[in-house]
Amino acid sequence: MSVPTAAPLTATAGSALAHPLTLSNVTLEYPDGGGTIKALDSVSLRVAAGRMVSLVGPSGSGKSSLLAVAATLVRPTSGDLIIDGTNTAGLKDRELTALRRETVGIIFQQPNLLASLTAVEQLMIGHHLRGNPLKAARTRALDLLDLVGLAESPASGRTSSRAGSGSG
Repeated sequence: MSVPTAAPLTATAGSALAHPLTLSNVTLEYPDGGGTIKALDSVSLRVAAGRMVSLVGPSGSGKSSLLAVAATLVRPTSGDLIIDGTNTAGLKDRELTALRRETVGIIFQQPNLLASLTAVEQLMIGHHLRGNPLKAARTRALDLLDLVGLAESPASGRTSSRAGSGSG
């Protein structure tokens, strides 16, 4: 699972990085009794800005491990994870949490939603935790729902539905 990297990661003043996500020779090992399991073995990947990527492979091939490393949920055993020009290797846990909160979007396979909150309220939490006023958090949440086609309409009532009441 290796993608060649041709050009160095660079950005010009005022521009977004060409590759906001870069993994370079990432290895991830888990302890297993007296030994280790190598979940990732020298994986390199560069994702260009605005690109959508699919990870496809058989069970146990490292897809979930790669996503956990890329999302900064798990630190790699070795190699570099660079997000928006920041190498995560030397970051303290608090700095890594801030980077994840501000830069990384995670959609889990199993929903991690609070059943008592509406779709708007679910989205407001993160924005409000960043120190934004509730009114700004609500506006941002409604904008995000509109962006993915889940905006409130008189007929849908979607944003006022509680978690677990949607389709799928």
